[in-house]
Amino acid sequence: MTEHKSGKDKTARLRRLAEEGGGEDTTEIARTLSKQEQELVHELRVHQIELEMQNEELRRTQHELECSRARYFDLYDLAPVGYLTLSGKGVIREANLAAATMLGVERSALVGQPISRLILKEDQELYSLHRKELLESGGPQDCELRMVKSDKSAFWVHLAASIEQCSATNPGCCDEDEPVVRVVLSDISDRKQAEKSLNELNEELGKRVAERTEEIREKDQILILQSRQAAMGEMISNIAHQWRQPLNALGLIIQQLFLFYDMGEFDRAYLENRVSQAMDLILHMSRTIDDFKGYLRPDKEKADFKLQTVLAGTLSLMEDSFRNQDIAIEVSTKSDPVIFGYRNEYAQVLLNVLNNARDVLLERKIVGAKVTINIFTEGGRAVVTISDNAGGVPGEIMGKIFDPYFTTKGPQAGTGVGLFMSKTIIEKNMGGRLSVRNIGEGAEFRIEV
Repeated sequence: MTEHKSGKDKTARLRRLAEEGGGEDTTEIARTLSKQEQELVHELRVHQIELEMQNEELRRTQHELECSRARYFDLYDLAPVGYLTLSGKGVIREANLAAATMLGVERSALVGQPISRLILKEDQELYSLHRKELLESGGPQDCELRMVKSDKSAFWVHLAASIEQCSATNPGCCDEDEPVVRVVLSDISDRKQAEKSLNELNEELGKRVAERTEEIREKDQILILQSRQAAMGEMISNIAHQWRQPLNALGLIIQQLFLFYDMGEFDRAYLENRVSQAMDLILHMSRTIDDFKGYLRPDKEKADFKLQTVLAGTLSLMEDSFRNQDIAIEVSTKSDPVIFGYRNEYAQVLLNVLNNARDVLLERKIVGAKVTINIFTEGGRAVVTISDNAGGVPGEIMGKIFDPYFTTKGPQAGTGVGLFMSKTIIEKNMGGRLSVRNIGEGAEFRIEV
C-alpha cells in the first residue's frame, strides 16, 4: 500500500517536472534522481514536445481546411453557373447563389420544392424524358429546355445532371435510400436568341435566293426564247437565200411551158423533162427545210459527233448567203476530232459566230471580205477558230461582247443574245470555252470542247 502510494507520488512528481520543462532550473532536482528516473523524465519531455508539434500541425491543418471550405463555398456560391442538389424524387436540397439569382428567388425558397415546378409547362415532357434517361443509364445526361423565373418569364438553360449514389464512404448524403442528383444549370438564352436570329436570317436569305433564282430562271427562259426567235430569223433569212435561186429556176420552167406551147414545140418528151427538173428543184427545197428543222431541234442527250461533219452541214445552210454577199469562206482542217456533246446546239454556235462575222463584214463594207475557219486538236480538245478581216472588236466593247442583250447592230438588226447563248451552250452545257481576240486584220472566235 505504502509502495503504491510512493509510486504514484513519484509519477506525479515526474509529470510535474516534465510539464514545468524549462520553466525552472531542475538541474539540482535532477541530480537527486536516479538514472532510471532521469531517463523517464527525458522520455516525458521528448513525448511532450512531440505532442506539442502534433497539436501545432493539427491546428495548421484545421486552419487550412477552414480556409479551403471558405474558398469552396465562395466558388460554389459565386460560380457563373447554377448548382443544384436534388433528391432521387427531384426535390431541391441545396442551391448556390448563382442558381437562385438565375431563377430570381431567394436560395432558401428553392430548397424543398420540386425542380419540375421551375420547368416551363411546354418543356415538362422533355424534362421527364431527360430524368428517365438519367435514372435508367446512371450516367451523365444533359438537355436544353426552358425554366421559369419568379416573374413568370421563361429563359433557356443547358441542364447537365449526374447521379451520386449513397454509400458507406459517403454517409449522410441522403436521408433515404435513393440517389442524389447533382445538376449544373447554364443560362443559354443569348445563344438561343442568336440561333433564332440566325435561323430567321437563313430563312429570309433562302427566300431571297429562291426569289432571285426564280427571277434568273424567268430571265433565262426569256433569253432562250429570244435566242430561238433570233435563230429562227437567221434560219428564215438563210432559207430565203437557199430558195431564191431554185424558185427563180422553177419560175423559168413554168414560164417556158407557155412559150414552147405557143411555139408548137410542146410535146410529151419536153414536158417530162421540165417536170423532172421542177421536181428536182422542189426536192432540193424540201431537203433544205429538213436540214434547217434538224438544226433548230434541240438535242435531248449528249452523243459523239465529228466536228468536220457538223461544220460542213452548217456551211451548206449558209453558203448561198455568203456567196450572194461576196464573202469568201476558207476552211483549213488539220484533224477531224470527235466531240461528245449536243450536236445541234454546237451547230447553232457555229451558225451564230458565222452570222456575226458576216454581219460585221457587211456593216463595215469590207472589200475582199473573207472568213477563215481552222479545225485542229490541242491539249486533247477539239478546237475551231473562226476569224474575219473586218478590223477587229473595239477595245471598249471587248469585255461586253458576250453579255446578254449587248449588240452593236441596233434594235432593228440584233437582239444581243446570240453570242451570249453561244457561250452558255459551250461553257455550261458542254464544259468547253468560247473566247474572242483581235488578230491580224480582224477578230478571231475560238471554240474549245
